[in-house]
Amino acid sequence: MSASSAPTTGFRLFWACATLLAWAAFAALALHRSDAPIVLGRYSPGYAKLLAGVLAACTGLTFANAPWCLARIETWRRELLLVPVSLGVALLGAELFLRLFDPIGISYYAEIARYANDRVPGPELFYHQPRSTTRRYQDVEVRYNEAGLRDDPIAPKADGEWRVLVLGDSVAFGWGVQQEQIFSAVLQRLLAAELQRPVRVINTGVCSYNTVMQLAWLREHGFALQPDLILLSYVTNDVVPAAQVWSEAGGGSGQAPPFTHVAVSLLRRTWLYRLVVHVGKEKPLRSVPGLPGDPGWQASMQALRAVVEESQARDLGVAAHLWTWQLDASHAELLAHMRSAMAPVAVEETASWFADGSTGRWFNSAVDRHPNAEAHALAARRILESLRAQQLLPVDSRSVLSRR
Repeated sequence: MSASSAPTTGFRLFWACATLLAWAAFAALALHRSDAPIVLGRYSPGYAKLLAGVLAACTGLTFANAPWCLARIETWRRELLLVPVSLGVALLGAELFLRLFDPIGISYYAEIARYANDRVPGPELFYHQPRSTTRRYQDVEVRYNEAGLRDDPIAPKADGEWRVLVLGDSVAFGWGVQQEQIFSAVLQRLLAAELQRPVRVINTGVCSYNTVMQLAWLREHGFALQPDLILLSYVTNDVVPAAQVWSEAGGGSGQAPPFTHVAVSLLRRTWLYRLVVHVGKEKPLRSVPGLPGDPGWQASMQALRAVVEESQARDLGVAAHLWTWQLDASHAELLAHMRSAMAPVAVEETASWFADGSTGRWFNSAVDRHPNAEAHALAARRILESLRAQQLLPVDSRSVLSRR
């Protein structure tokens, strides 16, 4: 090799330092342990792909330390410099585009994380929502009343008032839609027009509450509100154990996090990363988490039974629906177990409500599959029809038909 084709000493040192820094970064990232350690018992599939990419880059940098290769790189350094610069500009542009226009709803991940950080830990129900305050998520105002519910203040029950208590999680909460568009609010207006009497539908939905937590809230606070009807909105993740739906923000030793945690945290904050993870997310084998014999599933069915028994013991009506967009085999299995646990209460399924047209028509966005305002409005009408068919509506201004 001629002297003219050999890399300069300064460039060799620069490349060697860059290689060592790259391997140090890989080692730091490799020390991270994912929340869902599937690959090698340590990493999530998405994080494992990231590590594989970093490993490939480190390996390439190492092999490029060969003198003949370094000489070529140094000769082409100006042209090669355009590659990372162009890539960086493109990634920055894509990140800004996603943040400014949010074409498919990636903001959902950041906003639901903000909601989680706003939750208040409690001794009975793991957490509750802040009380008597207002928040804004995804440019939607969320008004919490004195009980920490996304609803208007709850006044004492008026004379002749017919009162419905809605139990549920993020669907009942009305994630992504205005407060007046949630199915509970629409249902209140429909009932008042039909019954021609004071009607109050109280929305107790809290994101991620499962059936066990909803039952605990009903016992602690709900029955004291003197409802005439309990309306339970069930979602498939209600079979997840309560201990798995709450992780207090800011937990830990309080010490400064290591480099790997900082790097991963910064990476997860980028919308491009969230987009890649969303696109690469593997579809689960079952649309309903868990199996009938699992503790979470059994606890949920027992809670459903308790809701029925304790409500009927107080002469309250009970209605329920399984919120699902498609009734596949695992949903049908869950629906059968719900109907068995809640018998003789009828349990509706919502897939038939949204059978007309494309399912995506009813979503907040391509990323956020919570029901949009149109879906909430349709649900309110179908719930009213169901209550009417089950003879759960009061027959006059003072009495209620006997409930099944």
